[in-house]
Amino acid sequence: MKKQPFIVCCILFFSCIFFVSTATPATTLRVAHNFPVKHPYSLACEMLAKEIKEKTNGRIIIKHYPAGQLGKSREITDQMIKGTVDLQPAGPTAVGRYYDPMNVLQVYYLVDSPHQLLQIMRGPIGQKLFNRLREKLGVRVMDVLYYGRRHILTTKKPIYKPEDLKGLKIRSMTTPFLKMSLEAMGPTGVPVSLSEVYTSLQTGVVDGMENTPVTIKLKKFYEVAKYYSLTGHSVHPSLWNFNENSWLKKVPDDLKPVVAKAIQKVTEWEIDEMLKLEKEALNFLREKGVQIIEVDREPFKKAVQTIYPDLEKRFGPIFKEITQAAQ
Repeated sequence: MKKQPFIVCCILFFSCIFFVSTATPATTLRVAHNFPVKHPYSLACEMLAKEIKEKTNGRIIIKHYPAGQLGKSREITDQMIKGTVDLQPAGPTAVGRYYDPMNVLQVYYLVDSPHQLLQIMRGPIGQKLFNRLREKLGVRVMDVLYYGRRHILTTKKPIYKPEDLKGLKIRSMTTPFLKMSLEAMGPTGVPVSLSEVYTSLQTGVVDGMENTPVTIKLKKFYEVAKYYSLTGHSVHPSLWNFNENSWLKKVPDDLKPVVAKAIQKVTEWEIDEMLKLEKEALNFLREKGVQIIEVDREPFKKAVQTIYPDLEKRFGPIFKEITQAAQ
């Protein structure tokens, strides 16, 4: 009888050794971007890390590198393509530099809302586009985030119709087809780095810009421009880009559905959060003396649609499929 405690201890000891030696080590995934730590994308990454750790019982750990800790946006994209970064929330241009059809998601008046875009991209049209990206670049798009709806901010006068933009210099993005899209509405597009826009508005290098309410608020552009026309010409998305080798080799097969579901859940939260922040930002701008101008968007949309045939030639059938689905 005296031997029983000793035998029990031995069994427990060797059982613990066996458990430790056979336990599956946790998989670590790196998510990186250059958005500030309080930006909804950063908050989404933190939420995703918590959700995945909980739902996988700690088998997958997300390490989050916000605010450009691993480099500028283009550098992070290159790391994601190579696999040193596993996951990146970024605008379509990030992968669109290497596979142009992804830029179609930035076309003006493509869709009416972020929820509509999300529905289309989760369906067969979006999955066909994403499958081609995966084949070409080795990047898997997991879901579609919402950066915000873009409107026109001006310094000299309010804008009610496209004719009001004629003769004005409006800061444009550097992507040529986006500059062309802006100019279709009437102004001259002037590519200016976002970091230089405040001074450019202040000194008259440009007479205005186009961007989201949240960006106008955070960058304090309202201090030097007081007319904000709600043209809503772009429902600007971002993508959850996942390195394909990381997805196939690092994420266990039984956890792939869990990770995909977690990303979708966080995406839906982020869209609702950004819509809420947009409303708050518009109220903030009003309080700061900015004139918020509700416009009839149809004339602006018709002006942009004059270049749709050129865009269809550039992007191919996917362009028409998305616009028809949106209609």
